[in-house]
Amino acid sequence: TPNSPTGHVASMDWLKRAYEFCQEHDIILASDEAYSELYFEDAPHTALELGKDNNYDGIIQ
Repeated sequence: TPNSPTGHVASMDWLKRAYEFCQEHDIILASDEAYSELYFEDAPHTALELGKDNNYDGIIQ
């Protein structure tokens, strides 16, 4: 993605593990997905796919 030095995108497995860890330890998970709509291959996963209970304090898009 533009302005991403490595072009790395978090896998769904990593996002799930981060989400579960944050839930267990009462930590806020923030995911900067400013360029999530710019990709050259398959669409990347997004943190919005997590939290089936929709337990969001806020979403800024």
